Amino acid sequence: MPARPPEPNRFRGLSFGELYEACQVRASTLLGLDRGRDTRERANLAKDTAHLLLAIAPVLTKGEQASGTPASAIFRDNEDFLPAFFTAYELEMRQVRYRMLVAASELAYEARAEQWLRVGRLNGQRAYDLALDSEEGFAFVLAHLEQTYKAKSSR
Repeated sequence: MPARPPEPNRFRGLSFGELYEACQVRASTLLGLDRGRDTRERANLAKDTAHLLLAIAPVLTKGEQASGTPASAIFRDNEDFLPAFFTAYELEMRQVRYRMLVAASELAYEARAEQWLRVGRLNGQRAYDLALDSEEGFAFVLAHLEQTYKAKSSR
């Protein structure tokens, strides 16, 4: 019997922000798992969740053994040293901005932080994207969060 070709992973290649959103949606879905799903639907959800985990795992790891890291690209002669590490640096900085954005949002918006991260807008742009795209955008969003926090604290 010939082996089945692997199923495509719809999560592979998503940005960190898109993976974040996919994880948030999946967590909500899984928390409501007992809402009338049959065995086949649960099996499909489990397989799709496995794909999500496979896509996010390399984002969370380091080193030459993990595909997508600067070291692995250099070892395979796919990329030069400086571009490989500078690209990784930029991605790491984006992830740091994300973690700090979440922490600051939780302080400023408390229970509404998750919703604000999804839909909050500043100067006509989604605040989440603005904060992750550059240091200047991150500083702008932090200034807004600081004002929100101070207004909440002065009540």
